[in-house]
Parts: sequence; structure tokens; C-alpha cells
Amino acid sequence: MTFQEISSQTNIKITQYIYQTGKIVGYKKIYNNMIVPLIQFKDLTRIWILPNEIKLHNIIK
Repeated sequence: MTFQEISSQTNIKITQYIYQTGKIVGYKKIYNNMIVPLIQFKDLTRIWILPNEIKLHNIIK
């Protein structure tokens, strides 16, 4: 597996969502058939993130 450095411009865009509440709206299959959640925010931006990088504070069903 290879890693690429994220540009500083991308880091700025990602960090604005750190403290926002998002909803898990689906799942995406990535390399090695790993399934990761798709998170959507109020402005309809969607990101995927590895499950071990998420802190779930409140789960609303």
C-alpha cells in the first residue's frame, strides 16, 4: 500500500468538518474490499473515512 501526502489546501477543507455533526448515509467499498461509511454534513458534503478514525458520540436511530 502506498500513501500520498495530502495538500495543505485539502487539509483546510477537511478540518472545517471536524466538529460538525454528520450522518452516515451509506457505505463505500474501497481497496481490499474494505467497507467504509459515507458521512454527509448539513451542506451536503460527503466524505468517507476509515472506521477506526471515527469517534461516535451520539447514535440516533
